[in-house]
Amino acid sequence: MPDNRRATILHLPKIKVCGVTSIEDLGLLQSAGVDSVGINLVRTSKRFVPIELANELAAHAKSLGLTTVAVVMDPTGDELLQIVRNVALDFMQLHGHEPPEIASCCEGVPILKAVAWSGLDEQENLVRQWTAACDENPAPPFDGSRSHLAGFLLDAHAPGVGGGTGLRARWDLVFPRPSCLEGWPVILAGGLTPENVEDAIGQTRADGVDTASGVELSPGRKSGELVTNFAEGARRGFSHIKD
Repeated sequence: MPDNRRATILHLPKIKVCGVTSIEDLGLLQSAGVDSVGINLVRTSKRFVPIELANELAAHAKSLGLTTVAVVMDPTGDELLQIVRNVALDFMQLHGHEPPEIASCCEGVPILKAVAWSGLDEQENLVRQWTAACDENPAPPFDGSRSHLAGFLLDAHAPGVGGGTGLRARWDLVFPRPSCLEGWPVILAGGLTPENVEDAIGQTRADGVDTASGVELSPGRKSGELVTNFAEGARRGFSHIKD
């Protein structure tokens, strides 16, 4: 793995809870040992928050030491610029069919490219487009000069939804790592719960995990008990992975 990609693993979300919609729930994440929060700006999502609330959530999350991730799906360049310039972000998670050219609108914010992974040719082609663009335009990790691809988030295949469905991803298609993803950090999402996250990490050797519905009382409202159990299961899973 090239040095710049290896470095991103140290900064990537490792235990991420997505779709937080209230300040109160951020405290649950911190107390449970979650390191990252996803703030959903996809208008069709049940966990959508307007940009003003997104900014408030991100600012408070950062004050608690949480990594902040904005989740968008097929935005325009202007929409990306508005988010980048108004929300305190550590990562931009692109959850649609965005071409790599749109990275320039992220103004230095590292990108997590989400892919609804089921091994289809179109999904592999999207991954290769992004990795090829990165290889042609290498950038040091997080130097702030421009956006770059930090890694991939692999979700369940749910066309047009943009995550948070509770559908389980195909773990058997994540490890052994497909050739198009080889050498890139991978965050696993899709149907992860406190009950299965440890096994998911063991089977996929993912570098990070992400959940939304798996730790909820209702869409956007998190359960302290479920978040705690999820984080504990994830830590056990990561502790068993051997380099």
